[in-house]
This record gives sequence, structure tokens and C-alpha cells, in this order.
Amino acid sequence: MVDAFRFELGKVQTKYIRERMVDRLNHVDNTLAKRVAAGLGLPGPKEPVGVNHGKSSPALSQANHIKHTAKARKIAIIIREGFDYDQVAAFQKIVQDAGAHYEVISKWLGNIKASNGREIEAEKNFDTTVSVFYDGVFIPGGKHIDELKETGEAIFFIAESFKHFKTIALAGEAVQMLAVARIDGLNTSTSAATVDHGVVTTQSGAGDNFSQFGKLFIDGVGNHRHWERSKLPIFNRIAV
Repeated sequence: MVDAFRFELGKVQTKYIRERMVDRLNHVDNTLAKRVAAGLGLPGPKEPVGVNHGKSSPALSQANHIKHTAKARKIAIIIREGFDYDQVAAFQKIVQDAGAHYEVISKWLGNIKASNGREIEAEKNFDTTVSVFYDGVFIPGGKHIDELKETGEAIFFIAESFKHFKTIALAGEAVQMLAVARIDGLNTSTSAATVDHGVVTTQSGAGDNFSQFGKLFIDGVGNHRHWERSKLPIFNRIAV
């Protein structure tokens, strides 16, 4: 909440309006007003106007209105030449069966060749879309990861999705993208599917274990956001 107030009031150009809003916050809670003021370069109120009654309303919490469904959510699938075709095909079916939608993103538009020679069309490229348009992101394994690790837009896409508390799914070699995006300290898969703070990983191919991987991802997307990430030591140092 403090970050949200700092973000919105930081856009206000007139200083006395920022000061007035901090004063209004002080009518709610003195500590809240002081923390917001510090982020706005303003002196915080010395004394509270009154005592915070400590009451809360469940109706005001986004966490209490989760639909627990991935239906109508939009998923990004990021690939470059040399991706694992079977993983993408299996993941696309998982997304469709959940009632969600996906878009395939690559460096360039058009058909992208997989490691087995088959092709999938990229509907978007990094010039025409950004992570904020999606509720989750999936990157399959394959040799394409060597290129993605050198693709700044893909690295930023993952980092921004992480900072925005979205569900991330990485299969096989794609798990390496976490380190490149400076997202470390999470439990990642050495074999079967694993989830940690909304980051789902697997080292399995497109088979039974991959179905579990897909289920964990869909469950994560159904929860909408993973707010607990903000408590991770790495969260604030990810440059987004």
C-alpha cells in the first residue's frame, strides 16, 4: 500500500497537493503517512491526528476475491529457433483446456523452427507486446535458450513478470533464464515439477510429469498474483 501511494502521489506535480494527501493519510495512520511522505521527499507528520482503530474489511482485499480459475486469462509463450516443439504443443493444449488464451512471442514475427524441424507461428514480437499484457508466461526448453539468454527483451520480460507477481513456467533449459534475470534463491526442479512463489519449473519432457507441471501453472494463474514474493530478499534488487 505504501508503494502504491508513493507511485500515485509521485506523479502529482503540485507539492501542496502531495502534502495535503499525506495529511489525510495521517488521519488514518501516522506510520503510514510517515512512510509515504519519506518516499515523496516530504516531512512526515510528527503527531497522529487520532488513534488507528485497527479494524479491517475483507471486502477491500484483492486476495479475498480470487476466482481460482485461469479462464479467460492470457498467457505468453516465448520461443526462438530451436525450441522444444512437443513441450509447446502440450502446453498450448493445457492452456486451452483451462479456458485460457495464449500468444506466441519471439524476436521476429512469422514461423519459428523447433529443434525437430517443425514450426510454430509467432503472433507477436518484442516490439509489439510487453509482459503487462499477460497474466503468466511460459518458456519451453531447447537449444533456443542460448539465444534467449542473450535477448534483453526476453530477460526483461521474465524479470518484469516476476516483479508483477505473475505465474512463470520454465521447462528444461529454460530454468537457466532465472539466473540471467537475477532471480535466484528459489527451489527449482531437478526432475519432476516444482513450484516456489509462483515460479513453476520442470526438467521433464512432454509426458505425464509435464501434465503436473501444467496443472501447477494453471493453479498459479488461477490465483492471479503471488503477493508473497515481495518478502523475498531478492525482490527489491531485481532491476525493473
